Amino acid sequence: MENTGLEADETIEKKGDKDNEEDNQDQSVVALKNKLLREEEFWKLKAGMQWFKEGERNTKFFHTIVKGRRSRLRVNRIQNNEGKWLEDQEDIEEATIEFYRRQFTK
Repeated sequence: MENTGLEADETIEKKGDKDNEEDNQDQSVVALKNKLLREEEFWKLKAGMQWFKEGERNTKFFHTIVKGRRSRLRVNRIQNNEGKWLEDQEDIEEATIEFYRRQFTK
């Protein structure tokens, strides 16, 4: 009889372990879904687009839009205060910093 009681205890422990594993797995699935939703929201906001209720959950699409916008907004050349055109990114950055430095120190 004692043996049956021990077996019952072991069965209960195993069932408890299985329930814990299922709970952990459920929590992991929920955490993953939440992370994916946050990523989707991030790209929707970055893309600056109206999100359609029936829209696909394709972050690659929004990532492409953001990359396209970045390339359109990129400054390829700028004219400094001496009238010289600068095309090197470092020169553009330095000229921009210098311009605003002068603006804010007046």
